[in-house]
Amino acid sequence: MTRWGTALCLAALACGGDSAIVTEYEAARSAAIADPGPAPTDWQPDGALHFSPALMDSLVTVGLQSYGALQGTSEASGPLGVRGQVTYDMTVRRLDMVSSEECERCVAVSVRVGGDVDYRFGPVRGNTPVRIDIGLVQRLDVSSRPDQSFAVTLVTERVDGVEVQVGNLGGGIRSAVEAELSKWGEEALMARMEPIEMGVFGGADFPLRALTVDATDDGGASIHFLTRSPTPSPVGDVIPKLRRGWQLDVSQQSLLGLAAKAALEQGALSHGVVVQPTGLQMRTGSFDMDLRLWKPEGKGWWRDYTVSGTVELEGANMTLAATSVEETGQSPGAVLADPLAAVGESFILKAIQDGVNQTLPLATVTQASSYRVDLSVRSLMASSQTLIVKGELDVSAAQPSPTEMRRP
Repeated sequence: MTRWGTALCLAALACGGDSAIVTEYEAARSAAIADPGPAPTDWQPDGALHFSPALMDSLVTVGLQSYGALQGTSEASGPLGVRGQVTYDMTVRRLDMVSSEECERCVAVSVRVGGDVDYRFGPVRGNTPVRIDIGLVQRLDVSSRPDQSFAVTLVTERVDGVEVQVGNLGGGIRSAVEAELSKWGEEALMARMEPIEMGVFGGADFPLRALTVDATDDGGASIHFLTRSPTPSPVGDVIPKLRRGWQLDVSQQSLLGLAAKAALEQGALSHGVVVQPTGLQMRTGSFDMDLRLWKPEGKGWWRDYTVSGTVELEGANMTLAATSVEETGQSPGAVLADPLAAVGESFILKAIQDGVNQTLPLATVTQASSYRVDLSVRSLMASSQTLIVKGELDVSAAQPSPTEMRRP
């Protein structure tokens, strides 16, 4: 073979190598960023968020106090038709919730409220303690939103019964106060009871294809969802028995798929390098991530690494930090690269931690919900396939304005 023939042959081989790398890269990119499309009818969840019965009781209690018109003034008819007013200021004293077969995703709520009532009928006025037992049927409702998130709310279906006990009164005044409070329980409460917001799940950082919510037999709730990860992996259908707080189960494979999608959609970083996470193994306190650095331009190449790091709980969030790296493979002609710098420059770790944090309970409840939320992450565990996060959630009613305290 002549010298020029050899040169042309080597050039052809080089071009062929570059072309093969580009083809391999494009195939990997297409698979990673592919839209999985609508959820199939028989979809299996790759994540679940479980609420304990105690947490559900707390949410409904705060919802009643925030939205249920437990304070107010109403007109009333007293003895001999005398018109008057009844002003009530009550709080939830006890609440019990159990699943109900009344309707799909229904729960039966028994709530006791108590407090003081001021009354005035002509020249007669006074104050009396009251206790009211109310039965409610509520439905766990799901609505999809344009940003690929889902809102979960508790909607009151009906008031199932009201029993009023009034102390220190007799005669016609007692009957008038009882009648007005029964009317409030049966009509006004139902009319003014707004949906109780349990949270908005999913969104830009953690897009979802489908979500369902069901009441558990013990009065808790379980939210199952399917992410838009191109590589979803089911988490199973075991419902944990929680005495308090919440538990999040999410597929590590799905988190990896969302991270790979974010990284490859971001494209080339400095020096034309594209980062693709290819494997993820999270454990309590640490993680290992398999990583491929692509150079699809010029003399194309790839290098494979395993990046190790820490998983830390900081307040209400999970944080990942890369600490070390080990090279595991390379294509012919691959040049040296800095995988830790590439990880830091890309969205990979942020995509994973944002995906988990976005799914925490009530993470995106707006201030308009009248909630004050104190979210804490208690522990993080992992099996070979599933990341398990447990935590607490303290919910309290925001302080109402003076006008809301006495709205008619």
